[in-house]
Amino acid sequence: LLRCAAAFGWNAVWLLPGCCDPFNDKALRASRGAALHVPLAAGQLQELLAVVKQQNLLLLAAEPEPDHLGRGPQKPSGSGSEKDATASSAQGSSLSADGVCTDSDSDRVCLVLGTEGAGLSDTVLQHATPVAIPMHGHMESLNVAVAGSILMFALSEGMPQLMARLQQLRSNIAS
Repeated sequence: LLRCAAAFGWNAVWLLPGCCDPFNDKALRASRGAALHVPLAAGQLQELLAVVKQQNLLLLAAEPEPDHLGRGPQKPSGSGSEKDATASSAQGSSLSADGVCTDSDSDRVCLVLGTEGAGLSDTVLQHATPVAIPMHGHMESLNVAVAGSILMFALSEGMPQLMARLQQLRSNIAS
């Protein structure tokens, strides 16, 4: 997740209690040293919520949508743990058709990711707007690293740039 935060231009990562130490040898290896390049902060959930309010960030919670057939993830009330959640913040982007980013206070985002087992706590979900990755077929969810990476990319400047490149490729093929 740190590697993706760095790759997709996120401004910082906030580590809540219980997160993996970003400087342990396995984490540094997996992140290819991103922990040394992305600003990190650590603190309690209430401190993160204060930063979200002070910085006027849109607080999003990565949360799978239960599907209409009842196969979706079920979590007993209160079972999630902000103890193991990771939150990243990014300067959101207001993008024009050409993919150029313009800063806007209303587009600044904080994405909260929970553990794969317990998910996010009810406290986090009470404060955040849930965001889910639409999925097809019989998959209920993705692991937190994959889901977090997809969401970080989708919320970054990268998505419009990719769409612009695809449009250009389509135009070249049609010519």
